[in-house]
Order: sequence, then C-alpha cells, then structure tokens
Amino acid sequence: MAHLPPRHPDGVTHRSRAAITYICHAPGIPGKFLPEKAIVLGIPKGPLFGRLSSGSPVQSPSTGATVLPEHCTGPATPGKIFIIVRCPDMEYAINLTTHPLFDDYKAGRPSSPAFIVHITAAAVVQSSTYQAWMQSFGSETRHVVINAQMCAHNYIFNSATEHQIKLSELHRDVFPRPLCTPHPQVGLPEAITPFSCAAQNLMKLVLAPSASAGIDLSEALLMQAATTEASLDPQAISQYFGTIPGLFSEMDKFRAWKEGHVYDQTARSPSVTFLGTGSALPSKYRNVTGIYVTVPDDQGEDDHGVLFDCGEGSYGQLVRRFGADSMSSLIERLRFIFVSHLHADHHLGLVRILLARSRIPSSQPIHILGPKLLEKWLVDYEGISTESFAHTYTFEECGSYVSASLPVPSLGPNITAHTAPVIHCHDSYAVALAHTGPALASDPWKLVYSGDTQPCEELVVLGKGATVLIHEATMEQGMQVDAHEKNHSTIDQAAAVAMRMGARHTILTHFSQRYPKVPRLASSSSSTSSGSLAAVPGLSIAFDLMSVRFSRDLEALPRLLPALTLLFDHEESTKEEEKEDNKEKIKEEKQKQKDIKLAKFASKRANPSSSSSSNNEGNKKKNNNNNNNQG
Repeated sequence: MAHLPPRHPDGVTHRSRAAITYICHAPGIPGKFLPEKAIVLGIPKGPLFGRLSSGSPVQSPSTGATVLPEHCTGPATPGKIFIIVRCPDMEYAINLTTHPLFDDYKAGRPSSPAFIVHITAAAVVQSSTYQAWMQSFGSETRHVVINAQMCAHNYIFNSATEHQIKLSELHRDVFPRPLCTPHPQVGLPEAITPFSCAAQNLMKLVLAPSASAGIDLSEALLMQAATTEASLDPQAISQYFGTIPGLFSEMDKFRAWKEGHVYDQTARSPSVTFLGTGSALPSKYRNVTGIYVTVPDDQGEDDHGVLFDCGEGSYGQLVRRFGADSMSSLIERLRFIFVSHLHADHHLGLVRILLARSRIPSSQPIHILGPKLLEKWLVDYEGISTESFAHTYTFEECGSYVSASLPVPSLGPNITAHTAPVIHCHDSYAVALAHTGPALASDPWKLVYSGDTQPCEELVVLGKGATVLIHEATMEQGMQVDAHEKNHSTIDQAAAVAMRMGARHTILTHFSQRYPKVPRLASSSSSTSSGSLAAVPGLSIAFDLMSVRFSRDLEALPRLLPALTLLFDHEESTKEEEKEDNKEKIKEEKQKQKDIKLAKFASKRANPSSSSSSNNEGNKKKNNNNNNNQG
C-alpha cells in the first residue's frame, strides 16, 4: 500500500503518471558438454559426466584435480534481449527517445535487442521523432507495434463465434453476427515497415533456440483461417442444419410467421442487448451479467443508453456487438446505470466503462443507482487508479427509489425508475424503468429487471403490468432446494413470477454455467405453480449479444424456442455420443492390452521348456558376469 498514490485530506489524489518500460535480458544457454575434453582431464564415463554436464564441479579419480564444468564445455550462447515500451503519448515520447539508458542497446553495440514491443498510441508511432528512435536500434532488431488503430481486430473466440453465427442463421436481427475488423484502420509508416509489424492475436516472439528465433505467426494464421467468413459461411451452416431432424420444418414455420408479421418499422421503441447471460464467472459461450438498453428520446434526439448491471467484460461485449468504431458514440450516450447488488459478476466491468467515459470531453455525468457500498468501492478504486473518473458519474442509493417511481432526469421527464428490495445478498434490488406521460417518440412501456433473487412478492408488485420482464433463472426445474439455499430462482419459479406479475413478455437470463449453451428446458407441459411453461406469455431465453427491439422482436422470441431447442438438443446429444464413443475406444484399447498379456501368459504355459531354457540362459549370463566381476 505504500506505493499507492497518496490521498490528501482535501480529497485530491496525486496520481502517478509513470509509464514503465522493461529491458529484459534472457538467461544465457550453457555450452555443449564435450566428453572428449572430460576424458583428457581424467574424468571417466559415468555419473561424473552427468554432474559436469549439469554444471557441478567434480574431482578426477585418477589425478585428484578438481575439474570445473567450463573446462569441458563449448562456448555459452548469450541470452537474447527484448524491450517492452509503454509510451501513451508524445509527452512521454520526448523523455523516452532521449533517455541515455537505451544507448547501450542501439545499432553497433553488442547488446542489441532481438525485439522491441511498442505499446503506444498511433500518433506516437506516426511521429518522425519516434520513427528515428526506432531506426536507431538497427536493422537486426524487429519492432512489434500494439495499438487499436494499427492492429486488426479478428475473431478470437472460435467456438463462441461459430455458436453466434449458427444463431444468426435463425434470426439475423435478434442474433447479429459478432463484429470484427480484419484490417487495421491505420497502416504502419513506410519508414519503419522494413523492420516492423503490427501485433496479431497469438503471435509469438521466439528468442531461442537460434534456429527457430523470430516471429512465429503459425497459430495466428490458423486461428484466422478457422474464423473467416469462408469457413463459417451460410451454406456450410445450412448443410449442418440439414443433419438435425425437424429443424428446417421449424425454421420454415418461423419464416412463414415472420413474413406475415406486421409491425411499425418507423416506431422508435426501446431495445435490449444482452452482454452477458451467465452467472458467477465468464464461460466460453456466456459472459457474466450485463444488459445494455437503448431508450428513445422524446424530443427525437439520439437514443439514450442504460446499463442494468455491468459484469467484467461488458465493454468488450459492446465492442463485439456494435463495433469498435461505434464505441465512442455509444459510451457518450450512456446516461443511466443500475447495479442490482455487490456480487462481483454484476459490477466488475463498471470501472472500464467509466474510464472510457472519462476520455470523452464535455460529456455529462452518468447517473449511477446502486447499493450504498458501491459508491465507496468506486471512490476507493478511483483513489488508486492512474486515471481519474470521479467526474464521470453521480451516485444515488437504490433505496431512494423504493417508495415511489421517480423521474430519471438524465433520461428525460417521461422516464421513471422504481426499485424494490429482493431476496439475495444484503442490499439487493430489482428495478422497473417505465415510459409514462405524453410521448413523441414511443408508446408507453415498462421494463422490469429482477437482478438476482428468489421468487419474492416485492418483485411481483413492482412489475405489475410489465411490458418486458427480464428475470434470473439460474437453475433448471427440479432444483428448487439448491436455488433456495443460494437465493436464486429456477426456470419454472421465474415463469411463475411472470404469470403472477402479468408480464406481457418474459426473457430468462443469468443461467448457471453448468448449462454452457442453453439451459435445460423441460417440455412445454412442465408445470409451474401457476400452470405450464407454455402458458407463460412471450417466454424466451437470452443469449449473449442477443438484441431485442420491443416493436419488432418481442413477438418473435417465443416462436424461435422450438428451433433453438432442436439445435442445442442435437448438439448436446452429439457431444454425449462423442463421449460414449471415446469411452468405448478406451475400453477397447484396455481390452486389447489385456488380451495381449493373456496371450503371452498362455504362450508361456503352453511352452514351459522354452521358458525354462530362456531362464537357464539368463542365469548362465548372470553367473558369468558375477565370475568376471570377482576375477
């Protein structure tokens, strides 16, 4: 804690703006052991060779002299040098490029680095001063540049990307393809291209052995090939869908309904994008909780942004869904953040959002509504951060919105928020966001988010008449005891809450990571305390990066469930079949090895004379060896 920036009594934190550069010397490679030299020095073959080759001195049995490892090894190979440079802007570049510490590593010096990695802004790399400094290390040094503008942003999660593209073939509006930027926005300056390159995901900088030293792009290229549009094209997906019985039939039913479904394409209604739909910690297919909501402005201006919870990785999910180029505008339009409780999977991504907001000049503060201790956490985190973000938000406790619906000034005069305590950890809340009063931009609506909770009456009362209920469904039907112990809800319990609340549409989320792709939905006839799941109006399940516009998509979601169930049931059964096949292969291999042993044993019993003969021969050899040793 002694190294944290000191907080003064006036509340002002004096932040360290140090940018650290690392000059790294890899250990040298010892020379090759030369047996002939050891023999000349009186060291016989055997254990002493091993001790010498491992770097330990030994004593010659014949001369008594001490022999050191360097007496009988070839020349050592010096360790390679590499440098990692962090240079945020030109203010740092001036000090960096003139620092005398780097003089010993420049061209013509024996300590020339193999690689220099530049974690720098594009503007720094584009400056002639910085380029001249890079050139001063000589042509033998390779430079690798890392920044958002000069590096491509390809797909990096192969399985998740394939999963998303399969969903996209079912409904491209609800399940858009994840965005990537396969080409850099800005190229490297021509002056440094002969000895420089932009970093890529899975690029390796190899220092040793010398024969393999250099930049290894093999894994990077394999990953890019696995996630190109060519390898995940609609035709390939269509062929895969054709192997799933009944899927095309369900897709045809949905397309027929969609063609006949009429909605107002000019209506400006809220939309919900799920940034994470899993619980506890991120998994391959589901990030932790985060929900991005766009709320139409009544004056016809740009939509306002709202976040319900903000688990780790929420910023990255926004980039994958809306694209890097849209992030500045999206973060600038963010007006309101609700944090339901203080479990880490619901708020660890908040600071990243606020830091991004702090880099946008003249933006108004974000209104944060959360548990009391969230404010303390933000203040403490801001106190040790190298960047200030205290000016980016104003804070209110969730409890201040319990007694009645209150306007949210940052969202306009007709948007209200109302909270209710729920049954989870201390200071846990649900929220209802509603549009009331005269509307120029959209019809009245009410969006309710449960946060984490057991079924509770306070939530039912809060959400009466909800247009959309987003309710946690951590566990499957039949796990009510486990859900009760952990203060969560099962799928059927969440459905029962929706029925009692009278919600017109219900989207289930926050699934246990024991269900990696889709939660186990029992048959539609499975009963809840208020009837069957099929009786719940507009019931659907959420997936990461799923976007739902109220006026266009709410009616479509429940009609997608049959196709989704067939798709993921098939994948699950295929996975189980593969597991069984592997078990059978292992079982067969074990039986094969057992049969070989039994055959050998049977052969020995069938030919005892040959077995005793071979044993006698072995005994004769042992006796001869013993006699020789005694001699």
